[in-house]
Amino acid sequence: LGRELAFLHRSAPQRFGFARDNYVGTIPQTNAAHDDWASFYRDARILPLVRRSERLFDSGDRRVLGELVDRIE
Repeated sequence: LGRELAFLHRSAPQRFGFARDNYVGTIPQTNAAHDDWASFYRDARILPLVRRSERLFDSGDRRVLGELVDRIE
């Protein structure tokens, strides 16, 4: 397991994503390929969760979340 994990971490993928979509709990996750890790993480992981939870935050919190998302790269 350790050798395989080290091999995985040494690899430098050309694209970030997966062949099929999946779920985290009951929340669907898209795995469309992206050219870089930051855009994949932002667009496929963080933004969908932020959008689903927007109603829980006031406008100031939403602004701060938006600023943080914009700085992921």
